[in-house]
Amino acid sequence: MSHREFDGRLLGQIAELGLPKNEEFILTDSGALAEWGVIPVEEVGDIDGVTTPENIEYMREVLGWKAVERVVGYKSDGRRVRVIATTDPEGKFDVYPHGFSMYDHHRTGNGRIQPADLIEFSERDPVTGLWVARIDYVERAKRETGRAKDELRRLAIKTYFKKQ
Repeated sequence: MSHREFDGRLLGQIAELGLPKNEEFILTDSGALAEWGVIPVEEVGDIDGVTTPENIEYMREVLGWKAVERVVGYKSDGRRVRVIATTDPEGKFDVYPHGFSMYDHHRTGNGRIQPADLIEFSERDPVTGLWVARIDYVERAKRETGRAKDELRRLAIKTYFKKQ
């Protein structure tokens, strides 16, 4: 049996959704940081994830979740960068069809990271089969967003690594 590196509380909530393809879901952002022990689970506002169209279709058609617009950062000229998320009625989850790095967007014009590519920056939970984005990926995704809450997460990551 594999050793579990993660806290497991958020992963358990995702597993309870009954997704048709757990192995194609990647926990990102604050949820990933909580599972790695960088921040307390209690600090996670919502559970962010990236997954494939099949899981998103299940969330919308079977679970009754809705598509909503979310701001993920700001361009150098101050314009908002928006993406579509799928969210549950309680606002507990925000699930995206791809990851996004404003840092990469500022340099290349494309900040999208597809699920298959994001898995390469993640570790798999042996209990649920779900993926958890690595801390270095979350730090990169939080760079240059122009959002104060992302700078706080980057500070938490820096503090975590100083303690290691």
